[in-house]
Amino acid sequence: MTRPRLPSPASRRIKRATAAIVRAALTAVDPVRLISGRFRVRRERLQIGGKTFDLRKFRLLHVLAAGKAAPGMAAAVCAALGNRLAGGVVVAPAGGKRHMPPLHYFRAAHPLPDRSSLLAGRAVMDYVRCHVGPRDLVIALISGGASSLLAAPETGITLADKIRINRKLLRSGADIREINAVRQAMSALKGGKLARLIAPAALATLVLSDIPASPLAAVGSGPTVESGERPEAALRILKKYKIFQTLHPRLKRFFSIKNRAHSSPNPLAASSTSRLPSFAPSPFSYVFLLGSISTALKAARSKAGELGFNAHILTACECGDARQAAGRTGRLLRRIAARGEPFQPPVMLLAGGELTVKVRGRGKGGRNQEFILALLREWKDFQRPFFALSLGTDGRDGPTPAAGAWIDERSFAQAQELGLDVDHFLERNDSHHFFKKMDQLIVTGATGTNVADLRLFYVSG
Repeated sequence: MTRPRLPSPASRRIKRATAAIVRAALTAVDPVRLISGRFRVRRERLQIGGKTFDLRKFRLLHVLAAGKAAPGMAAAVCAALGNRLAGGVVVAPAGGKRHMPPLHYFRAAHPLPDRSSLLAGRAVMDYVRCHVGPRDLVIALISGGASSLLAAPETGITLADKIRINRKLLRSGADIREINAVRQAMSALKGGKLARLIAPAALATLVLSDIPASPLAAVGSGPTVESGERPEAALRILKKYKIFQTLHPRLKRFFSIKNRAHSSPNPLAASSTSRLPSFAPSPFSYVFLLGSISTALKAARSKAGELGFNAHILTACECGDARQAAGRTGRLLRRIAARGEPFQPPVMLLAGGELTVKVRGRGKGGRNQEFILALLREWKDFQRPFFALSLGTDGRDGPTPAAGAWIDERSFAQAQELGLDVDHFLERNDSHHFFKKMDQLIVTGATGTNVADLRLFYVSG
């Protein structure tokens, strides 16, 4: 029998501290908190950021919310507007049943769309066609996950086509921007097409961004924000990942026709910023950024400072392959430990972004667990006490019930005691089962928010 590994007082302190830091980061991007701080109604005037809407000028007010943070965002808006709200639609991942009158609530599928996503997409389009008039104001609440939750295939594309292509893209290692470009090409809603359906009614879109350093049009594939994506982008991406060659001739024709279509990008596509900007592609449409991974990272750094740590933010927009990112991080921390460059230990480093995984095996895992497993291989002979974690701020990492995983300086030795071969589990993309056996998964449950992934690294003095 393997002897239980008893944590030292020092490691218990680090774990308690990191738990508090993660809680502070997630609290900072709680959708109810963000909406409540930036969405106010005073004397029939609605203030969103620096923009004021005179509610007396509008016939009816509607809410359309989609994404992992949609329930919280919609609840906060409903509370602010009260009986001024005429109705609307909320679309969120499957879970507990919600009652949000006067809004209609739909549960749909993520990360791959299914029939429930199709029903949700139709419900949103039908609501706009039947209830939204030219003198109305529509408040759109968009967060990560909306792309899968709302499905409305273009003519020539079926839901089964979308699911197959989405699955291939997710397994290919394509980043979220590339995936969204293809999704927009296949959709009658994404890439600003829902905004066109809403026009000429006024439109205010509030975005909780899960895609670091990207245009706001990329979040949820931008149903209410013009993307400015060139028509040839989808075909180029499908060819880049050798997916185009595997498609049915009917689909090859669809994407080839899209490629030949002559349309110039919208030069007014919205871009993100750490502040709360507004963007108006027309006098009747505005886009506001509520929060992003930068919001979470700043809160994490502040909490770490309160707890006495020398904390620094490395990046808010890390992307690319998870294993390559683990290699870069491993080399950085070795340099810190050996030469005190660019930070003198003890130090806590914070990072955010959204990595990708090239799926080669038949195991189970997600990008955060894969990153931490690859980092463990990098650090297997690391001589200084350390702690590292990576988690999805939505509480889900790939098709697993975990948000991510953690390791410390004793993890590699414990894996050897348990007979777990790190290389074997990496080859199978089976990080989830590795960390489940190690009892080093991070399980938070659904957090109600979604601003990409959060990583934390501590190197002792």
